[in-house]
Amino acid sequence: HRSIRLQAACRPGGWPWSLEPAEDSRETRAPGLGAIPWIAGVGREDRVAILCRNRVEFFEIMFACAKLGAIFVPLNWRLAQPEIEALVADAEPAIFFHEAEFPPTGSGAREIATLLDAINGQSTDDVDARARQDWEAPSTLLYTSGTSGRPKGVMLSEAKIFSRGNNFLHACVVS
Repeated sequence: HRSIRLQAACRPGGWPWSLEPAEDSRETRAPGLGAIPWIAGVGREDRVAILCRNRVEFFEIMFACAKLGAIFVPLNWRLAQPEIEALVADAEPAIFFHEAEFPPTGSGAREIATLLDAINGQSTDDVDARARQDWEAPSTLLYTSGTSGRPKGVMLSEAKIFSRGNNFLHACVVS
């Protein structure tokens, strides 16, 4: 988080947001997600898709995937239903989280609202033991339109995501 703090120091008035809610979510709620029985069955390199607008559960599911060694598959809510169905068919997620406004697609579909009640009271004893060990292993599957207009899946590792984020923060330093 040194890079983010550096960014805040370079801006008049500091940074407009805090990392504390994200830290709390990553350390407390994300392991709880990994302990929910229907998520605990997700294995290393299984895919977990999500289709939602901006909400905190997006990050909680992303952090839970990292804890479980699963591959996080964020989908763009602006896509048409046939495009979403094609991406879900290609990704073959073990679980597909979606907001109520988006129709469920494929097997394993669960509404995000079901997470809120399911997290409470979950033991997280074995979640840390299953945490991703290899930073070079695939952790996120992003779809791009590419040059053909057909979506292409791109696998990213935790190391790649961290490096890109760090480079972006350094590039945005205001002099």
